[in-house]
Amino acid sequence: MFSGGTLWFIFLIGEEAFPGRRVGLGAMFLAASVPTFVSISASINNDNLVTLAYTAGLYGCVRVLRRGRISHRMALALALILWVAALSKLSGLGLFAVVGVALLAGRWYRTLAWGDVIRVGAWGAGIVGLGAGWWYWRNWRLYGDPFALEATRAIWRRDALPGDWGGVLFEARGVWTSFWMTLGQFNIFGPVWFYEYLEYGVAIAIAGVTLASIRRRPWRVGIFALVLVCAWQVLLLILATRQINVSQGRILFPALGALMPLLVLGWYAVLGQALSRLALLPLAVMAIWAPVALLPATFAGLKTVQDLPPGARPILAESESLRLRGYWLETQMVGAAETVEMDIFFEGQHSDNALLFLRVLDPITRDILGEFTGAPGMAPTARLDPADLYAASVKIRLNERVLGCSPCRTEFIVGWFNPKTQQNIPFTVGDEEAVESVLGFGPVWMGQVPGAAPLQPMEPVALGPEIALVGYRLHGVNDGAVAPGDALVVEVRLAYPAPFFQDWTLVLAC
Repeated sequence: MFSGGTLWFIFLIGEEAFPGRRVGLGAMFLAASVPTFVSISASINNDNLVTLAYTAGLYGCVRVLRRGRISHRMALALALILWVAALSKLSGLGLFAVVGVALLAGRWYRTLAWGDVIRVGAWGAGIVGLGAGWWYWRNWRLYGDPFALEATRAIWRRDALPGDWGGVLFEARGVWTSFWMTLGQFNIFGPVWFYEYLEYGVAIAIAGVTLASIRRRPWRVGIFALVLVCAWQVLLLILATRQINVSQGRILFPALGALMPLLVLGWYAVLGQALSRLALLPLAVMAIWAPVALLPATFAGLKTVQDLPPGARPILAESESLRLRGYWLETQMVGAAETVEMDIFFEGQHSDNALLFLRVLDPITRDILGEFTGAPGMAPTARLDPADLYAASVKIRLNERVLGCSPCRTEFIVGWFNPKTQQNIPFTVGDEEAVESVLGFGPVWMGQVPGAAPLQPMEPVALGPEIALVGYRLHGVNDGAVAPGDALVVEVRLAYPAPFFQDWTLVLAC
């Protein structure tokens, strides 16, 4: 219901800001086709309410600026919208700045009287103070500040900020992908071409919005206002993510009412309406394909087995009433942006419906390459039979980070998370001290070395039961010979017919 209201107000914003172009219908369809928006809309959370309030408030601002008057009903509506925004989520307070700037802009351009501005301000202060003041008073009494910022930092505090621009861009890339399509527990992504298509689409839209602002002088104020709202929401995300771990695209959803009409307007200006509608089809298809095919394939149901299959790695680690028995790697070799598949074997049940978490790690830097957190097999652990041995299939798509070693065996940690206490459940492994997770060996990372020439294939030469030489290339050789003092570089490509769980040293001799 909340998201349906959001779509309706996005339609109204497009029609009000850019009359005669049918931007509203395209903007509404675009928002409804964003897979992350569809996923968030299907769950119970406060993001849906704050997005609705923000979009409704933005429509009120656009309407006031376009029509140059504020009726008593509109003033009351804006005050009620601000009240809902103040109670829905802390980020909803950003709407106060949007409404305030809109009213002052109306006064600056002399389309609004001071009486209009004062009436909205007075009604807003009264309704928000009476309707939401109690909540901020409660926070002040409990936590010492009305916004409970320290309490929030204590739960979601960041361990560290990115140390260089590469880390900043990597985090920004995560916000970008999660805005459009990151589902599940941040472990389900769309294909690579999908994000490339969106990058080209946004670039075309930016060019189109610039072109529209040049061609249509009456639209400049609306374009500037919507761009300002988008920039304001990005700034709020930057300020928040410097303190707490909220680098997620859904935090930008309050700006949907500004962004969606701008994108559609830009496409119309460059591609025309007919071609723009065709350009929306990949996004709409992805929104349908994700719940129909992608989610069921990723979250396969639990299977009961009699014992660990041959080749599985045994683990005997107990975590309260749950016992981890072992794992089986379905994926033996993996590269950047590829998917790791494995089965986790466990026994027991947990009254608090403990969640399984698994993170694939860079073996050198310990950076997280991909992760999963969720109910194993989408089954509540409180209802499992403690006498059965279960196999939970887990799929994790790795991010685009390139490892400094290739090939090298990745590692992973697996454990249980209690959603009631918001804490990891400690493991006990034999007589060792309790630990929060258990370390395992992941697939071999076989990423392409940047700038490396392709190697010539050859018939595999077995170097043992677990490693085979399948290709090589010599560098520094002139006419088939090398002179004394020359440097000879040998590139080799190795294959791993069978999994191995120990370090090997490669020796080359001339």
